[in-house]
Amino acid sequence: MVSRYLQQILPDVKIGLSIYANLPYSEYLTPVYENKSIQKAIFLVDHIGFQTTLDASSSVKEIRNLFPQKQIIFCCDTHVANVVITLAAFSQLVFKNRYLINHLVLIHLCSTHVPASDSEAVPEMVRQINQLYDNTNFVPVHFCHQDIDREEQEALMAASGLGIFLGPHSSTLIASKKFIVSQNDRRASLILLQDLSLKISNGAIAAVEGSSDITALVTALHGALTMCPIDAEKRYAQSFKFVLENDTIACAHRFIQAFVGDKTPYLYPTVD
Repeated sequence: MVSRYLQQILPDVKIGLSIYANLPYSEYLTPVYENKSIQKAIFLVDHIGFQTTLDASSSVKEIRNLFPQKQIIFCCDTHVANVVITLAAFSQLVFKNRYLINHLVLIHLCSTHVPASDSEAVPEMVRQINQLYDNTNFVPVHFCHQDIDREEQEALMAASGLGIFLGPHSSTLIASKKFIVSQNDRRASLILLQDLSLKISNGAIAAVEGSSDITALVTALHGALTMCPIDAEKRYAQSFKFVLENDTIACAHRFIQAFVGDKTPYLYPTVD
């Protein structure tokens, strides 16, 4: 309706349409393909652009203000074993490198799909780590057994300087790609299982061979946190390029194919 109305009152003006696609989650475009009213509106516009991330700048700033001069490590998992291993690796990392404890904050999200009874040992483990390393200024480990909305998660990802994704599942791969896309002014590092890493960027991302290898995870964490900024930016650029070419643009092409015809508008598959 908006497109038709604009065309009537401003017949000589080019009309642009911005679609929030939340790439690389291409399934969010399914309603566009199935809704005829939306399709008619699309046929009336001259240009289409994808908005791939929300304007989370204010939320990102608020998150960073909570942890001034600290690097946030973001971890998201649905398996208790991986949560325990990540916590153990973080504890070993700061035990061996005490100077890091004043510069790091680990925020670990665990979905409510994991029953509280399965993760009952985790809060005690978090308490012990915080008791050893916390001070009056901040608490180093935050474990959140809850589901947060997409906007909050995007803001948290964008505020983080390192992401850890260990689950060997497609959802983990998607989440890791979303982490890459969410980075705006930062160039965060990423740690994945080796098989997932190879699918993303052919070795551009730090990888561990198995999620149960605590020593390997400690090594990967230390390497990512102490990496030369120039090398970190190069690795991020490779990862971002891979996601852009293999997911974002591919999704845009599928969008075009769904609306093949003489009236198909120009499409700009860009990542904002």
